[in-house]
Amino acid sequence: MFNTLRYLRITKVSCSGANKARFAILVAISCICFIASYRWIDYDYLLGCYYVYVRRQRLNSSRYVSFDASVADGRRLGNQIFDLAAVLYVSVLTGKTPVLNNRTHLLLEDVFELSLERVGDVCPCYKIVEYKHLSFDGDLEDFVVGSRKFDYYSIIVSGFRQSWKYTRSIDRHLRQQLTFKREIRQFAENFLESNIPPDWKTVGFVRVGVHARRGDNTSPYNVKFGYTVANETYFRKAMRHFTNTYDKVQFIVASDDYNWTKEYIASEKPASAVNVTHCFNHTAGQDMAVLSMCDHVIMSTGTFGWWAAWLAKGTTIYYRDWPRKDSPLFDHFNRDDFFPPTWIPMGD
Repeated sequence: MFNTLRYLRITKVSCSGANKARFAILVAISCICFIASYRWIDYDYLLGCYYVYVRRQRLNSSRYVSFDASVADGRRLGNQIFDLAAVLYVSVLTGKTPVLNNRTHLLLEDVFELSLERVGDVCPCYKIVEYKHLSFDGDLEDFVVGSRKFDYYSIIVSGFRQSWKYTRSIDRHLRQQLTFKREIRQFAENFLESNIPPDWKTVGFVRVGVHARRGDNTSPYNVKFGYTVANETYFRKAMRHFTNTYDKVQFIVASDDYNWTKEYIASEKPASAVNVTHCFNHTAGQDMAVLSMCDHVIMSTGTFGWWAAWLAKGTTIYYRDWPRKDSPLFDHFNRDDFFPPTWIPMGD
């Protein structure tokens, strides 16, 4: 009997995983010995050992931070990158491991060399919700760091989390995760190299990416909700900012509206000083890679152009008149949270 208890005392530090069956057998043997001999068994010790086992099982299965299932509800590339930033942000706050769920495939995985671990189940888990999609949750850090409940639960990050402030403490780690896949990176490099104007190959010039988001933002529902689109006046002013600063500028224009951009985004200066090259009929990942490799970026609206600009790390001009004031979308919006303070606002 005492030999059995000594063996339990030795194995209590590893009462998990492969030792689960052995532990159950030892407890059963102890009970049988008690019934047979009426000797005293230290039940407090046995219960303590069981508590250690249960606690370690819970800790092992609650050391993750992951995406809510809604991340795969049709959200496109820019939205998913914001979700990734929020997951990495909470991971840094809590020390938990950021992971992907085996049941979910993200567009991110087709574009970037993500190095996140995959797991089958992150539960038991606790979901963190948000109340404003285009703002920073300033209470999140105190909430997840100051609560002991997260010691025993994984964390699921839900919402859109669209704010540059989630990137502040994870800038380097996030940029590592957002390394384009080799074939996408090679496509972008080849596209830019092959579109250098012939007489510019031996002279210096500045390359500016332009993203013109229109498409579904012009639908009646989205207009009513608060979405706006930048017009040609905005793009001319933004382009003029660069042509007045640099001697030679090449604009690389990507858009979901080919006809509109071909008509309205054009050069005001001679071809010897300004070149406009349109980038169409590519995947979202290819277009983002091309824009991110430019020196500077002019964005209109939306998260796709936002992340292209963030990745480029140059001067960024954004459309100031988005979203429409006093609209449902504007209720979610905080300008200081959404746009980095170094980016330049410009209107029509």
